[in-house]
Amino acid sequence: MKKERSKLYNVELLKLALPVATAIFVALLTGWTGYVYSQLTQNQNAIIAKRTELYDKIVKNTNAILSYYMFVGKWKRYTPLDIISFKNDTDELMYSYQPMFSENLFKSYNELFDQFFRITGDWKDARLRTSVACRIMLDTWQENWRERFEEEDNRARICEAYNKFMNGLAEELQLNTITGNRTLLVTCYKRDLQMPCS
Repeated sequence: MKKERSKLYNVELLKLALPVATAIFVALLTGWTGYVYSQLTQNQNAIIAKRTELYDKIVKNTNAILSYYMFVGKWKRYTPLDIISFKNDTDELMYSYQPMFSENLFKSYNELFDQFFRITGDWKDARLRTSVACRIMLDTWQENWRERFEEEDNRARICEAYNKFMNGLAEELQLNTITGNRTLLVTCYKRDLQMPCS
């Protein structure tokens, strides 16, 4: 009789313990899942923040170079030395973060900067693939800067390469998760190509 009561007692105890154990297990699982989700969200937010920061720096430099070549925006404030500095800073960012980019994006970056600059290969600064037109009329012009220019007008090819690179960069950095799927429209208009001194 004692054995039967003991068994009955154990069965009743098991009936009570099972829901409690299940509730504890579900609570622990929910907490762990919440923690994992929270960590994933934090990591994703950190990646988005880094991508946005990187995009901002690359775009700022590249846009400054573009404005100098297109004679739009703040181009009058820049000197050839500034443009070379923007190039060097952008090169540093792109090569430092190269693992974040695909081979195609890096190719489009090199195509754009090949339109902007000619590398001489003699340990001198890159030469600007544009002309001194309009720039020599500025009060800040220095005649020794003339040797930094290639005296060519390839703005149409620059616009095409810029558009390709910027759209690729936005895609690579997954900025569509922030802004939605939008295609970049480059501000290279026909009037910019016809009127060199805006």
